[in-house]
Amino acid sequence: MAEAEVHTSLVQASIALRKPDDLEHRNAQAKAAWHAIDLGRIKEGPSRNFGVRNAA
Repeated sequence: MAEAEVHTSLVQASIALRKPDDLEHRNAQAKAAWHAIDLGRIKEGPSRNFGVRNAA
């Protein structure tokens, strides 16, 4: 499960880089990436609700 969460985080980070001048877009995608890593930091996101930290 940790691998799936890492993948989700990487996808969200790469989406954030698609619009480097749009700070709101980057922040939203960064929050989604953080959610996939650590559920305690950000409460909502596109992950499978395990988080890398919990799944590892």
